[in-house]
Amino acid sequence: MSSARLHDLGKILVPDTFTSHKAYDIIMNESGRHFDPQIASVFDAVREEIETAKHEALTAR
Repeated sequence: MSSARLHDLGKILVPDTFTSHKAYDIIMNESGRHFDPQIASVFDAVREEIETAKHEALTAR
């Protein structure tokens, strides 16, 4: 069994670590409630660039 610390961000509990896909889902699903919709929209627009940079950084090790 695994346990993770959770942070209370208003009404959502967020674990210390989670995948970038989960982070994306949280931001998009909570856009307009917990996240500014304009910021969420920009994040959505650059998501592919973020994933590419992450992949390049991980494979450069």
